[in-house]
Amino acid sequence: DVVMKYYEGQMVERIIRKVKKKPSSDIHAYYRGVIIPICSTDNKFKGWNPDEIHKYFAAKYLKDVMCKRFGEHEVIITTVLSTGEIDKYRMHRFVEQVIQELAENNIIIPPPNAKS
Repeated sequence: DVVMKYYEGQMVERIIRKVKKKPSSDIHAYYRGVIIPICSTDNKFKGWNPDEIHKYFAAKYLKDVMCKRFGEHEVIITTVLSTGEIDKYRMHRFVEQVIQELAENNIIIPPPNAKS
């Protein structure tokens, strides 16, 4: 193959991993275009901008925690994933968690296929 020919005579590494199915643009549009705007109009989020609302949910439901060795110690690293870097399953789960929390706070989100 052309790529291997390019690296001929050099040390190379081939990585094989399962391809993550990226979420559809529809689920992102539903989250950003329906869920976040509904939150923006509710008094519970009074004074919040859409980005702050998203950051609240992302920090709560898109945490990625890992443990790494640092010298003689183990350290915990916590990051918040972007909706652009998660797979389809995790994006759907994230949206479900957000909708569930909102329902528990009497903020009702219509299903994605609901007609106005």
